Amino acid sequence: MPPLSPQDQQGVDAAAQGAASFVNTLNEVILFPLIALLAGVAFLVFLWGCAQYIMNADNPGAREDGVKHVTWGIVGLVIMMSAWAILSIVVATFGLDDELQDIRNTPTNSSNLNDSTRNTDGNGSADNGANGVFNPGNDAGGDLNPGNDDGGVLNIGE
Repeated sequence: MPPLSPQDQQGVDAAAQGAASFVNTLNEVILFPLIALLAGVAFLVFLWGCAQYIMNADNPGAREDGVKHVTWGIVGLVIMMSAWAILSIVVATFGLDDELQDIRNTPTNSSNLNDSTRNTDGNGSADNGANGVFNPGNDAGGDLNPGNDDGGVLNIGE
């Protein structure tokens, strides 16, 4: 299969972003809130069953009804927790759009680097070390500098 043209690649990227946005919105607006709501209902069924069991201690039929509510409340909670876990795993597994965007935006050669990250003066930094980072060359104020330094915190060499 031949490589995609830049216009086709932009179309594919836009479609992928649109699909990821739709899935993210679906999860945040519908699925996760629905799971939380149903888990809340299951918890209330569990509490209602506990209350029935305690309040009807003298009536075996009502206690049995309370036990059923407690059981189904627990089953509902387990199902909702499982649904939340599965959905979270699926989102984490297929939600790689942010990482792929970071990889696409990472420079691959030195011509893509800006001047502040490229070593242009031969002494360790393009800005002569005024940024306060480690600079093994002549520096005018870096924090760690084994070379000649006029005011850094730590001078290893002169």
